[in-house]
Amino acid sequence: MAQTHTAVFVVDEARAMSEEIDTTIPVILVLVQGEPDTRPQLLLIDGLHRLYKAYREHKEVIPCYALTPEEERQCRL
Repeated sequence: MAQTHTAVFVVDEARAMSEEIDTTIPVILVLVQGEPDTRPQLLLIDGLHRLYKAYREHKEVIPCYALTPEEERQCRL
């Protein structure tokens, strides 16, 4: 049976577009490994407002750190 996930997030648009948000600071992504023999999925874990601002400013590239599935598992609480 396939699982469905509902993403819940809120972007404060005024804050995201403010000078407080610096799109030169890398966002953090993790590659999450699901079932064996499937491709890992990308998950943004830090930088939603930076990503939103970069999108609104039509930036095609922003800096990021991408953690491997192994690093992601080590970071779990």
